[in-house]
Amino acid sequence: MNKLITLSLLCFLMPLFAFSQKKALPTADEKARAETLRASYPEESLVILNKLEEYRFSFNNKTEKVEVERSSKQRVMSIDKTDHQEVFAEFYDEESDIKNIEVFYKSKKKVDIYVKDDYYQSDDFFYTDARVKYFGLNFSETGFQYQINAQKQYKDIKYFTSAYFSDAFPVETVTLRFVVPRWLDLELKDFNFEGYKIKKDVSFDTKSKSDIYEYTLQGLPPRSKDRYTPGPSHVYPHILVIAKSFEQENKKTALFGSAEDLYGWYSSLVRGMKDDTSILNEKVSELTKDAKTDQQKIEAIYYWVQDNVRYIAFEDGIAGFRPDLCQNVYKNKYGDCKGMANLTKHMLQIAGYDARLTWIGTKRIAYDYSLPSLAVDNHMICTVLLNDQYYFLDATESYNAFGEYAERIQGQEAMIEDGEKFIIKKVPVAQKNVNAKVTNLKVSIEEEKLMGTGSEIFKGESRTSIQYRLNQIENDRREDAIEYYITDTNKGFTVSEVATSDRQVRGEDFTIDYKFIQKNQVSSFGDELYIDLDYDKPFNDFTFEDTREVDYLFPYKILREKTIELEIPAGYSISELPKSVKETHPDFSFDVSYQQTGNTIIYKNNISVDRAIIVKKDFARWNEIVKQLTDMYQQQIVLTKAK
Repeated sequence: MNKLITLSLLCFLMPLFAFSQKKALPTADEKARAETLRASYPEESLVILNKLEEYRFSFNNKTEKVEVERSSKQRVMSIDKTDHQEVFAEFYDEESDIKNIEVFYKSKKKVDIYVKDDYYQSDDFFYTDARVKYFGLNFSETGFQYQINAQKQYKDIKYFTSAYFSDAFPVETVTLRFVVPRWLDLELKDFNFEGYKIKKDVSFDTKSKSDIYEYTLQGLPPRSKDRYTPGPSHVYPHILVIAKSFEQENKKTALFGSAEDLYGWYSSLVRGMKDDTSILNEKVSELTKDAKTDQQKIEAIYYWVQDNVRYIAFEDGIAGFRPDLCQNVYKNKYGDCKGMANLTKHMLQIAGYDARLTWIGTKRIAYDYSLPSLAVDNHMICTVLLNDQYYFLDATESYNAFGEYAERIQGQEAMIEDGEKFIIKKVPVAQKNVNAKVTNLKVSIEEEKLMGTGSEIFKGESRTSIQYRLNQIENDRREDAIEYYITDTNKGFTVSEVATSDRQVRGEDFTIDYKFIQKNQVSSFGDELYIDLDYDKPFNDFTFEDTREVDYLFPYKILREKTIELEIPAGYSISELPKSVKETHPDFSFDVSYQQTGNTIIYKNNISVDRAIIVKKDFARWNEIVKQLTDMYQQQIVLTKAK
């Protein structure tokens, strides 16, 4: 009987389901619209036709915190001709929650979806509380649409820092709406609005006694899929949300109205910690017992933390801003930047030095401390004061020497703890020569092969980069890795008698010396020799596509200096040398030349990127110069035998 009822019910529902599906299919007009959109976005499979994100603020009497409710509604349309699936995601953490996700056909019938909830992982680091809810939707044909609604709650307004217009997909129309009650002092600060037609409307809702700020933008391309780009806050139009204070029952409560408020909250988290430093005493004594100077003692502690504590980035609610206890990091031998900074601080204090926690935002972030927001910081380091000088110690940067600073924090403002107050200092900026990679080769020609000796010198971040990589490689593979660095995978280039400096030593140049034989670089025709002298040709064909919309970011400032001295074989003279390339720009330069000195051809290749960035407006100039360089690389030295 039950089986018959079930079958009857299924037979009854199937026509309804088919009818609903039929109503969801795109009309001729919708298909035509999808075709038009595909012409505008040929690389995309989906367009967001319209999107509304509304933010409302309320006071939670239990927690005595201001909460934020984000309601998101978006209609999406397939512009792909094929049947395909797209994945949609909502991110949350300990201080937020995804309240609801619903999907509807255009017929308004609800779609049954399976929402998966998982930890969020990125770049081999784990985030203990960062989570993602995601689901897939099938798009059967061009013009097929869904309506996606989602609600997210921030439990504390401090953690709601920004709202972005852009998305992974193109957006036809996007609106950001903020409904701000008069009891909340909130500043909405716009960033990267230049070049976009963003309409702003302000109104007042008498019923809720709220100011309504509405921003609308039309025709927004998707976020760039390019690599090596500045952080989103530098690139995309968005609104930074600064919650200054709120008033309830005639009582005003400060939030982040100033840098002092921001520091006050940071320092309150630190004051509440229960660090047990006794566990560190023996190790500090062991590390410093043979050191003769203050700098040597500081280095011994700083380098030990670098070498012995594994960096693992994580956020965990309040722990996203409060360091882990020094004893935990010491015992576990792993920690995030905050935990490593806290351990470094306490070990240095035990050794008798004035060491302090320091909050800092890397160059990925566009803001400074004139904007009191948790969005200003994404990193923590330790600062030590020695002989009236401030030294910044970032234990997450393996093989950084004392007094060396990674490009990502150079020139950035640092907030240094100072009791009830704080100190703002900028991290010193290094010049390009600090990171130089210097190559010197002495070459002769024997039986149509180039043979000789070579040396590679790595400085600054070019040094720390190769040291880190070599020390991550197993011993039995390290020799192959060194050869890879020398030969740049050129199969005709073989090396022998390779000798390196100590790969563990910080602050000194890392060097590689070797002998080499280079095949396939010399050709003879009659009385002439044709020689291709530069085997790896730095920046050959390194140009930017017209489709790239975002600046190109190098990991650090670049200076590559290469000198090759070729001994002219007896009985030969120079018939032809490749043309030189010498071009300069405020942010980069190319100086590549050949010249004869006695019986030697001296080839110099000096290329620099002075600010570690090529901005989009300079792509055309860069491409022009690189084309000259590439053309020059295709030319050869021609030697003629005397008759």
